[in-house]
This record gives sequence, C-alpha cells and structure tokens, in this order.
Amino acid sequence: MDIVDTPIIFRELALLPSDLTNLVESMDMQVNHLKNSENFKRYDEVFLIGSGDSHCAALSMSMLLQELEVRHTVFSSFEFIHYHKKQNANQKQLLIAISASGNSPIILEGLQCAREKEMSSLIITGNKNAKSMALASFSLCYTLQDKEVSPGIRSYQASMLSLAILSLALTEKTMDKDAFLKELFRLSPFLEDTIQHFTQTTEGLIAAVYKKPTFLFLGAGPNFGTAKYASAKVIEGTGIPAMAQELEEWWHIERFAAPYDMAVFIFAPGGKSFDRCLEIAEQASLLGRNVYLITNQKPALNSVKKLIYFKDPLREELTPFILGNFGSSLAGHVAMKHNITHFRKVIEP
Repeated sequence: MDIVDTPIIFRELALLPSDLTNLVESMDMQVNHLKNSENFKRYDEVFLIGSGDSHCAALSMSMLLQELEVRHTVFSSFEFIHYHKKQNANQKQLLIAISASGNSPIILEGLQCAREKEMSSLIITGNKNAKSMALASFSLCYTLQDKEVSPGIRSYQASMLSLAILSLALTEKTMDKDAFLKELFRLSPFLEDTIQHFTQTTEGLIAAVYKKPTFLFLGAGPNFGTAKYASAKVIEGTGIPAMAQELEEWWHIERFAAPYDMAVFIFAPGGKSFDRCLEIAEQASLLGRNVYLITNQKPALNSVKKLIYFKDPLREELTPFILGNFGSSLAGHVAMKHNITHFRKVIEP
C-alpha cells in the first residue's frame, strides 16, 4: 500500500466545494445524453454495487432514490455476484456499479455477471480509461482535477453526486429538475463552512479522543452510509480500529460490547431518525459511554455533554454530503497527533 502524507486529507477536503460546483454541470450533461440514448430505458428495478467508499456512497444515496420512488437494492459486490439469482434477472433491471478506479476486479466481475444475466449495466467512475467502460452498457465518468493518491474523499463525493443526478433519469416521479440542480449547487457554500467548522471542531476534540482504543460511528437512514464512510476514513487514515453500525442495531446488541471507553459519534441531522438519535445518545451516556452528538438541531439534552453543532438547512437525504466530512477531519487530526502516515504498508496474507 502507498504511504501518503497526513495533510493530504485536509487538501482533499478543501477541494470539495469547487469539485461539487464543477461536477453538477458536467454530470447533468452526461445524464441528459444518457436519457436521450436510444438504448436507455425506464427500468423497473435498479441494483447498486460498490466496494469501500463506493458502497458507502450507494448506501448514503439510497434515501434519495426512495424519495424519488426508484425501486432499488444496495448489494455488496460479492452478494450480487454470488447470491442474486440469474433466473430472476431481466432486461428491465439495471445494475449500477460504482468504482473510482473503474478497475476493481470484483466490480469487473459484477459487470460481467450482469452481462451474462442479460441485464443492462452502468459504471460510475473517475477513470475514463477504466476496463469497466468496455463491460458496462452505459457510463458516467467524472473528472477530478489535480487528484492525488489519498483516502477516497473527493471520489466519495463525486460518486454520491453522480448518483443523485442520475436519479433524475431513473425516476418517473414528476419533479422540478432545475430546482433540484440548484439545491445541489447550493451545497457548495455549506460544504465550505462546515468543512472549516469540522476541521476546527475535530482539532479541539483530539486531546479527549486520540488515545481511545477504538472509534464507533452510528447513523440511520442515509447516514448509516455516512457512519460506514467515517469509520473507513479513520481506519485508512490512522490504522486505529473503527466501527460503524445502524443506530437501532447498535442499541439492540453492541451497546453491551467493550471497550466501554470508546468514542461514540452519532450522526443526528433533523429528519426521521432524529428523535431516536437523541434517545439513544442520552441512554448511552447514562451507561457511561463517551457520546458525541453531531447535529444541525438544538436539542435540550440532559446526559449528553458533547454536542457538535453545525448549521445546515438541508433535507435529510442530502446530509451525507456534509456529514461525511466530519469523519475525514477527525481521521486527519488523529493521524497528525499520532504522527501516522496514511495507508501504512501492511504485510499481505
């Protein structure tokens, strides 16, 4: 694995607002071209696959697809290849594969599998020369200027944005496309403000959390994907164990798990899961857990002492664009405190 210098996380974060502004227009043009393609259909069902950050991106955009009434399932790549029954496949189904490199072996295998099942497929990638381009029926290719080798931060946002705009071609629900694109454009200044805020906030947390044996991230709905992404950034950035779990599942089982002094971060934007986030945060705090509640609301709290507030008027299904950057910022500061370089070399099995 390549060794990467620590400040790269913050350089990647700093480019997210301009990336978003540039990509909305280019992705919209590609999706319009796709919709006008003779072979692109109205699909009855969509399957999404990816690995690592790409899988997280699919999970994070699942609520948006639900709101737009796009029937879909998020699979792991392995699950789709080995457990999706061939006899259930048909030409009214679309496989969407996500891979920043476009060359991940299991993604190539997934696209080949879709071809054998006579399903249409689409690759979302940041590599115009990817091998997957030849296997997929359709493609969306984003370009990130001056991209460095790093934990996937800019590519994660680009994958989510590509999926969000692609949803316009997949839905049959009547919607104001221009208003939706403007909503995406308006993310840019919020990104700039919250990245600066999260960078400062996580730096202030370091003294309290950097010696913790592990980090836990909890979320529900679209921000279960955010939690998985945040844990991935900590692992990639520091090598320190990190976990992610769906909010209610953690309370049902893992709340009993050691170590009891782990740092627990709960993503709690306003939305369907907000009240339950507060309940679990309070109850976990009473159990002695080190709980950090990350929210754009101003709740009345009793036991939770560590509130990380951010200004964000977004609807819940778009909050992963903002909240994922908390995990990246935290990983960068923890790595700097430990003097750790990203992607440390490991002994392959």
